[in-house]
Amino acid sequence: MQQAKKRDHKVLITDTAIEKVSYVQIPGLTRHQCELLQAAQRDTLKLAMLENVSNEVAIAFNLETGERAVVFGDVDNVDVEHSIDMRALKDSSYAMELALIHNHPSTSNFSFADIDYFLADDYMGLMAVITNQGESYVLYKKRNYDFDKLQTIKRHLMREYSLNRQDLIVKEFLKCCSAGGVGYVKGN
Repeated sequence: MQQAKKRDHKVLITDTAIEKVSYVQIPGLTRHQCELLQAAQRDTLKLAMLENVSNEVAIAFNLETGERAVVFGDVDNVDVEHSIDMRALKDSSYAMELALIHNHPSTSNFSFADIDYFLADDYMGLMAVITNQGESYVLYKKRNYDFDKLQTIKRHLMREYSLNRQDLIVKEFLKCCSAGGVGYVKGN
């Protein structure tokens, strides 16, 4: 149990972790869309466990149509930008219609790169990180989403903590992102 608390190494996914993924109610989403999110989180872990040795997997899906794209990565990264399926999904979607779910094998929360990608991608309305232990973290853009304000917040935090402490930048960003129209929810 003590090792499971460490967040700096890969944890293998278990069936228990997949079942542990909770339903998360996101303001502005229907019950059906939240159920799609939960299913995509479980599918992400299942694919990572069965087909990618518990390494990163990303599932992007359209919140309106349910259309999906799956991308496989390695222990530290999943590159969705160079996926043909992901590009096709974006081509058939409107701004903020996509949800991107990916797992973190080290069981950490959002990374600095995750936040950067989420803020910059106009198609992404929601991003979820699901740890290999089944913990869920969700960022979502609200109606008052303000890219410029969020960039100002991020730059301030980067000056305060330096890029060597990205973990602190992320932690503080998640505390104050609502000021720029981004919600943050942790699953139960």
